[in-house]
Amino acid sequence: MQSNKKSREAAFSLLIELVKKSEVSFETFLQKILVPMLEAVDKPKTWAYTPPTSSSGHRQQYVGLRNLGCICYMNSMMQ
Repeated sequence: MQSNKKSREAAFSLLIELVKKSEVSFETFLQKILVPMLEAVDKPKTWAYTPPTSSSGHRQQYVGLRNLGCICYMNSMMQ
C-alpha cells in the first residue's frame, strides 16, 4: 500500500509541475483529460435513501445525530 501512495504522490507532483509551467498545458489537461474523465463517471439520479419504517410502533434504541465533536454546529446550520 505504501508504494501506491508514493506512486500517486509522485504522479500528482509531476502533473502539477507540468500544468503550472504554462496555461496552454493546463487548458489542454482540463479539456482532453479531466473533462472527459468526469463525464464518464456515473452520477446518481437520486439520493436513493429510504428511511426505515416500522409498522409495529417499535422504535430503534438510537435515534438522532451521533456527536462527532462538531455536529452541534452542523446541526444548527441545517436548521
